[in-house]
Amino acid sequence: GVMESLEVVVVGAGCLGAFIGGCLALKGHRVTFLVKSTGNGRKLSQAVEKLGYLRLDLGKAGERQVAKSQLSFSTSPSCLGPASLVLVATKRTANGQVARMLAGHIADPAVVVVALQNGLDAHRDLVPDLPQNPVFQCVVNMNVVSNMEEALFTRTSPIATLFLDQAVAEHLPTLPAALRAAGFSTSLLAASDFTERQRGKFVQNLANAVNALHGLSIPEMLLSAAAVRLLAAAGREGLAVLRARGQRVRPSITHALPFLLDLLATPVVNGILLLLLWCVAKLLGKAQVSHLVDRRPHSSMWEDLHYGRCTEIDYLNGLVEDMGRQCGVATPVNSAITRKIKEAETARGSFQPLSEQDLRQLLATSTADANLTEVPDRVRI
Repeated sequence: GVMESLEVVVVGAGCLGAFIGGCLALKGHRVTFLVKSTGNGRKLSQAVEKLGYLRLDLGKAGERQVAKSQLSFSTSPSCLGPASLVLVATKRTANGQVARMLAGHIADPAVVVVALQNGLDAHRDLVPDLPQNPVFQCVVNMNVVSNMEEALFTRTSPIATLFLDQAVAEHLPTLPAALRAAGFSTSLLAASDFTERQRGKFVQNLANAVNALHGLSIPEMLLSAAAVRLLAAAGREGLAVLRARGQRVRPSITHALPFLLDLLATPVVNGILLLLLWCVAKLLGKAQVSHLVDRRPHSSMWEDLHYGRCTEIDYLNGLVEDMGRQCGVATPVNSAITRKIKEAETARGSFQPLSEQDLRQLLATSTADANLTEVPDRVRI
């Protein structure tokens, strides 16, 4: 039968919100972006107004255009009135403010609110202000980059997977099918499985800060031995903290990530990768390879530093540091990464990426500091 159309309000117009909102609009759902009158939201609404459409680059599936008649932009929270689904796609740092705004304008307790945000328990920030409404978090396994002036959103990851708590289907039964029809592989999980999956994503997202400090695209970062070693060390600490708290992680491959990354950083494997890349460049020709690199997938934290915005570091590597402190696990690498990102935030968009040497130095000094602080414990034993 014909799918019932949803009234969707996307709060924020960052990469994920705009991409998922755009894909839903393509399938005939009514989508409104609730944006600020400044920044990204304004840039995007002006670009869509001028061009007449929003552009979605779906990789192999080609480019789609969402006509401006299929979406609307609003700076007034009164647009929340008719919504059946609210997607929160702002930064975690704004959740307190967003929750108060939603509470003031969502009258219907049946409206489902889904946070498309990184980190652990993002939806919990919204619950106190919205006690009547079902509030969920969605784990998004997908990378999207934006060109706001061109109203273009490019999916740079081969997969687009969403994980949701299965309870969401009790409140909005049509949502999973709507997301699948819009091109997202959508899995509904039991609450405990969802939480474990969320922790796995949290460990992966510790890479966002390293990518932001490294400054190059994600594929280029994975060819940098120093960046990869730093990723492995940060992931190892994150997993150690979760283990100390008795918290399980999914998928189980997450536990092997630090080992695999260290393997990737060895001269032999690194050399083989570079050789393979060279062969691919020769076979496909320069133009094809530069097209792949032009898509330049970066982490959202890289974009934040690049545009002089505040990052979500306190909800990622900073949270590993906090949890480590609470349960007595040393997290020198995540602490050093957090400090570096905070320094970069103060540079307000003029941050200089770290060189290979700087990244090596960061790892060496943070682990050396940790060894010094651990000495007294060994002496006591």
